[in-house]
Amino acid sequence: MPKAKSLKRLRKRASADTKIVTVDAVTSREGDLNLKISLPDGYHFSKEARSKFVVDVEPEDAVTVDPLEGLLGPEGSTVLHYRQSSTSASIGKISCKVFYCKEDEVCLYQSVQFEVPFKMESESSSSQVIAFTVKSRASDTGGLQLQATS
Repeated sequence: MPKAKSLKRLRKRASADTKIVTVDAVTSREGDLNLKISLPDGYHFSKEARSKFVVDVEPEDAVTVDPLEGLLGPEGSTVLHYRQSSTSASIGKISCKVFYCKEDEVCLYQSVQFEVPFKMESESSSSQVIAFTVKSRASDTGGLQLQATS
């Protein structure tokens, strides 16, 4: 087995502190998933530690997604184009690492995984929004706390 495959397999298990979010099934053959992550008032996305995402699909050849990994935009969003090649049910997992800071204070980390069921029922094309708001959790021990430096 090639090393790249075995490394990819290791990514598929979410860590214990990951928030799992199941979204509505995608039923069109092709379209866009518009990922939009929002922060609580008084917080902003970290400029130093960029928030990122990685997509895994099971089974691998059922759905093509582009891009499979990358950085979230400065406002916490990205667009993923998908095309289903099989009528069989499959699942896409979009794993995000979100780094955000409170103004001039602490920086925090949130791991979130969106589970997107794919089941082709229509030949049409569509666009679906996946929205998530990070909860303020400065006192929560579930996240990694980073001290901001000037």
